[in-house]
Formats: sequence, C-alpha cells, structure tokens
Amino acid sequence: MPRSRFTPRFRTSGAPKRAGLLSWWNLWRVPTLVTIVAAIWWFGVRPITEEQGWTPVTDTPFSLCGEGVRTVGCVIDGDSLLISEGGQRPRRIRLTGFDAPELTGSSETARALARQARRR
Repeated sequence: MPRSRFTPRFRTSGAPKRAGLLSWWNLWRVPTLVTIVAAIWWFGVRPITEEQGWTPVTDTPFSLCGEGVRTVGCVIDGDSLLISEGGQRPRRIRLTGFDAPELTGSSETARALARQARRR
C-alpha cells in the first residue's frame, strides 16, 4: 500500500520510550540531591557553626619557661610561647610581627636585650 503524505511516520501505539539518562535521573534523583545537600552542610555550614572564635587561655600572666611554678603557658623568649592546656601536648607559638633578640645571641648586649624582652 502506498504511503500518503498524511500518514504519520512514527508509532502512535503505546507510551513513548524515555531516554536512558532521564530514567536514571528518576531512579537516583533523591539520593543524589541528599548527597549534594549533605556535602554542602559538611564542607560549608558545619565548620562555621563549630567555630567558637577566640578562646582565652588564662587570666593569669604566663611564667618564664624553666623558672618557678609552671602555669598554663610560659614564655620561651621575647617572641615565642609554650602553651599546654588540659593535659594536651604543649604547643609552641611564635608571635608574628615581633623580632626579639634570641637568648643565644652573639654578643652580651644582644643576650641582655633578649632577657629584657622575655621578662616583658
């Protein structure tokens, strides 16, 4: 039978077939969206909510390391501190923006200035 120009060229019976990607998305869209939301929370929101800002170490002044009773922190030299809080391993902190002379300086004048910086 000859085709007329008004005869449809596509199948009209049954439901149209869906593309493979669309059927995959219908199956996995909820787990995928949950994973995306969880990743945004874990890497974006959680660090902000858990940050507590600056926490004071102590209200008492630091002692000199190796002299007297040891407090929470002690001063190593004019620009270095040692802090051990709550039985944790001590952390050495170097202050930026300060250039204090070292206690093992090359001359007696440098060592005297280093002791003065340590006391202050």
